[in-house]
Amino acid sequence: HIVYPAIDTTLYTYTKNPDDYYVIGGRIAAYKRFDLVIHVFNRLGWKLKVFGVGPRWWKDIQKSAKSNIEFLGRVTDEEKAKLFKHAKGFIHPQEEDFGMMPTEAMASGCPVLAYRKGGAIESISEGKIGLFFDEQDWYSLMIALLSFDKKEWDRKEISEYARRFDKEYFKKEIKAIIEQACDRTSV
Repeated sequence: HIVYPAIDTTLYTYTKNPDDYYVIGGRIAAYKRFDLVIHVFNRLGWKLKVFGVGPRWWKDIQKSAKSNIEFLGRVTDEEKAKLFKHAKGFIHPQEEDFGMMPTEAMASGCPVLAYRKGGAIESISEGKIGLFFDEQDWYSLMIALLSFDKKEWDRKEISEYARRFDKEYFKKEIKAIIEQACDRTSV
């Protein structure tokens, strides 16, 4: 039985009318492939907001970004929730064991475009909650993003779907597992 990490979904709300930007963020590390996203948004000229901080090499990537890309640095949980709420979509180009950011974005009704590897394939329902791209390169990401941008997303449905990752559900699942284990050992 798998119990997924928990988020506090009460911190997030959705809007039916997002603004005209995409968002990416988190702890910035090379394996997270933010460089792919910046490359694609440089080519498309679409608005992208990037939050998080990273190592020295990250400054070179920032210098390569065009004026349609805004770097916000470190943000508070409240600022992050607001970014997700108003974004057209959250981009998740990396492979993670689970990935908390996509679930937080979904709790805000924000659809997710993710690399089809790792925990994303367990937490994102393709077509309803988000879409995937299959190769971790800029071209695959761009083709998927063009499809993603044309799709009408039900932000309320996405927000409700994310409730399965709420901390209260997590507590209930852990408690049930412990009770079952105790029942088996007391026989």
